[in-house]
Amino acid sequence: MVLTRTACLVLCSLALSGCSTLASFSDGGPGGHTDAPQGTAAAGVSSPGRVPAADDQELKLAKLWSRVDELEEEVYRQKERIRILEKGLTLGLVPEELRRPAAPAPKHEEPVTLKPVKVAPVVKAEPAKPAEDEMTKEDAAKFQTMLADAHDQYRGGFFGRAIVAYAAIAKRFGDKIKGGLPAYWTAKCWAGLREYNTARQDLIDFLKKYPTSPWAPLAKLELGRAEIQLDMRETALRTFRDVTQEYPMSEAAEMAAMELQNLKKNL
Repeated sequence: MVLTRTACLVLCSLALSGCSTLASFSDGGPGGHTDAPQGTAAAGVSSPGRVPAADDQELKLAKLWSRVDELEEEVYRQKERIRILEKGLTLGLVPEELRRPAAPAPKHEEPVTLKPVKVAPVVKAEPAKPAEDEMTKEDAAKFQTMLADAHDQYRGGFFGRAIVAYAAIAKRFGDKIKGGLPAYWTAKCWAGLREYNTARQDLIDFLKKYPTSPWAPLAKLELGRAEIQLDMRETALRTFRDVTQEYPMSEAAEMAAMELQNLKKNL
């Protein structure tokens, strides 16, 4: 602190000496220049209302010393505060301004009692078994193979062989075949063999057993054609009219309408 005051004094002295030198030059010293009338500076008479330069310097110096004292006092207070904090932390004491507010104590909650939950035993699901009237994949593949072979026999004109093939399909798969497909094609085979009585009876039986079959419209159409071949024209007319009335939107209805026109022309 003593060194700081000494340094300040040295600086102020240098400033004052420099100011005096400048004043000497400005007041018309050796080599100087002034606009004031001669005799005024020599007489030492200052202008009215102006403070002498020495007084200004003393006022500035007094302000500097006052500021130096304030800074020294502030430094002393800071050092004292640091010393107190260090001592408090060493003893485990924390100043009030550094303390954090204590967290609120947790509310007491009653323990939750968990009730045991009964878990149902895991039961492994067995693979679904096909119903008795449903085909397995193997049966479906075999059915398609046998049906294709029977149709080939029918298209080739081998109606007897086709009848045997359709009968084998009906025997093997039975009620698993929906709509009575083998029975319908067997009747068509009898018509292909010109066995119209057998064909007519098979078609009548088919319509009684499978009235909602998708083959029913065509079966009734074939029934009317068999009746024409048996010279049962009036019965055939009624059969064709039934086809157009019962299945008006079907392809069989269109063919039945054509058969009616042909019958009316030949009457």
